[in-house]
Amino acid sequence: MSASADYNRLAAILLLAAGIGLIVWSAWGFVDRYYPQLLGISDDRHTEIAESAQNQLRPSGYSINNIVSAHLFGKADQSVEKKTDNAPQTKLKLKLLGVLASRDEHYARAMIEVSSKGLKTYAIGESIEGTDAQLHKVENEKVILDRQGNLESLAMVREKTTINRNKPGTS
Repeated sequence: MSASADYNRLAAILLLAAGIGLIVWSAWGFVDRYYPQLLGISDDRHTEIAESAQNQLRPSGYSINNIVSAHLFGKADQSVEKKTDNAPQTKLKLKLLGVLASRDEHYARAMIEVSSKGLKTYAIGESIEGTDAQLHKVENEKVILDRQGNLESLAMVREKTTINRNKPGTS
């Protein structure tokens, strides 16, 4: 047998031993972490280690209330928002046919039909074609229009449907 064949066998055996050692090491860590009772280790040790790690990561002197009260992104101006709950129904010749209500005003849309101009989709702040109104707010069932500083509502058009409750074949 040649020397290179012996070296190849030795290398294969060492590589195999290293692979088996890695598998055993990984399994030991898994069992130690998730099933310590199999190794006879008390759960108290793991609890102490976890609490110690949390205490080291938590800086002293900080509280969530201090962070919240710091208003890191500024305060919302509460006085700017106009009341839209009591907005009267608009007298404009418009039909609200659909809405895409969103908490983010950038995505909110309303499908409004103007009698003389047809159907068009509007974003908040856009002027309603053929009127003196702008779309102010989009809600689930209605929109709020701003007409020269006065707010008016436009409710969704609901088609009434009838259901024939008679049995088939009877009138």
